[in-house]
Amino acid sequence: MAIDGEISGVGHSPETPEWGPLERAVGEDVTSWFMYMFWVAASDGRRLHAYKHIATRGYVHLDDDGNAFYYVEPDRYRPIALADILEAVLAPWWEDNPADGDATDIAAAKRAVSRARLAAQRG
Repeated sequence: MAIDGEISGVGHSPETPEWGPLERAVGEDVTSWFMYMFWVAASDGRRLHAYKHIATRGYVHLDDDGNAFYYVEPDRYRPIALADILEAVLAPWWEDNPADGDATDIAAAKRAVSRARLAAQRG
């Protein structure tokens, strides 16, 4: 059963990683903690970019406009608030794996989540 806004998609190997959506979402410092994994050709014509956090192994999927999605098997992507997916992926870093980054890195990640929450509140 499809959820409102859910799209399907097929993953493709990247020819050239596209870092722009993630950099706009979290900043350059936090982006350095991610790997570009693949891009998704979505059923609605947009392209999603899959980024995997080095320490938590969690994924953030963003379209070119910065809209966030999470993966649901098989090959479906559901919209999610940017702040929610960032918190889901980044919070285990400072809660469970603080040794995997210094205080500056973790503070930058927390700021990225806070900025996303504030932006969502402002509309």
